[in-house]
Amino acid sequence: MRKGMALITTLLMLTFITMAVTMLWITTRDEILISGNMRRATISKHAAASGINHFIALKIKYEALREMSEGRQEFVIIQKQRIPDTQMFYRVKVSFCCDQSGGDLPDTVFKVVSDGQYGRDEKILALHTLSATMQTRALHRASGIVLAPIPQRP
Repeated sequence: MRKGMALITTLLMLTFITMAVTMLWITTRDEILISGNMRRATISKHAAASGINHFIALKIKYEALREMSEGRQEFVIIQKQRIPDTQMFYRVKVSFCCDQSGGDLPDTVFKVVSDGQYGRDEKILALHTLSATMQTRALHRASGIVLAPIPQRP
């Protein structure tokens, strides 16, 4: 009876160690997949922010945006752009419609919506959309205009 106990004990210990190693491997693999997803989501968010910054740098007045829109409530102002030496892209739209409550936006106020993407070739691995409600205001006569984001109420 005692001769077989060593074998059974060894096999049980080997089973427990194998189960522990397998669970550790599975947990590590899942954590790596989750962190990869979070990294791609963060990269696409930065791409969307780059689109908003690109639009602000253009310093386009509200009146000019209205002319460009040709009567449409929404139009693409910046076609899909690739950020050099990356796999990040953004596309920027301007919208004249609808505040948070669904009503019309006041004159000189508009929305800028930037879609940030991370991907390879035509395959999109992550997508993030940022929007900002903006207004064209004159800062000083000599310095031109400034685009100012309008603070959102919670």
